[in-house]
Amino acid sequence: MMRAAGAAAVITLYYWVLVAQPQAESSDRLGGELQAAMESSASLFVAKDFAAALEPTEFLVEHMPTQPMYADRLARIYNALGRAEDEARSWDHLMEVSATPEDACPMVGQAHQDAGHAENALTAFEKCVAAEPRDPDFKLFLGRAYTAAGHRTKARREFEEGLTLAPLYPDLHLLLGVLDFGDDRRLDARRRFERFLELAPERRDEVAVWLKRTGSRR
Repeated sequence: MMRAAGAAAVITLYYWVLVAQPQAESSDRLGGELQAAMESSASLFVAKDFAAALEPTEFLVEHMPTQPMYADRLARIYNALGRAEDEARSWDHLMEVSATPEDACPMVGQAHQDAGHAENALTAFEKCVAAEPRDPDFKLFLGRAYTAAGHRTKARREFEEGLTLAPLYPDLHLLLGVLDFGDDRRLDARRRFERFLELAPERRDEVAVWLKRTGSRR
């Protein structure tokens, strides 16, 4: 019995020395590195030293991939650094892990556009509208993406639904006017452009050519 007890003690000792202690030390070391990364990432981001904030923030996302705060911060850092591909990937990641995926909108679609990925941008804007269908801004961005892709009927639907949500949204009137003009509905287009001008008179230059093309006297 004593020999068995002694053998068990030796095994326990070896386990502690060779397995448990190194694991504990490794865990402690990682915990310390994460704490340091949290502090440096936050302070550098607030100071807008985005180049320096990149490494600790990437470290945080690597080791805590389900934490939306760090995915959001990393996407914003990539945006500040002009890295559209990486930014788009980070916003996509945020949409996957966040309980409120609309927090990545509309930046996720804009980042895909900046990266030259029109189809990915369209898909991203569709996800934004699905996540928050009552946001007129998301309707606007999706409608513009549909227009660029040649899906004019879908674009019109999004713009019109956006106006139902926000009747005084000037840009939605303007974009519907452009669609009306392209569909040779000049009278409807003119009414849209004139309504835009009523809502945003300081932006007359944006609609002046369209008003002239539709024969408006304004």
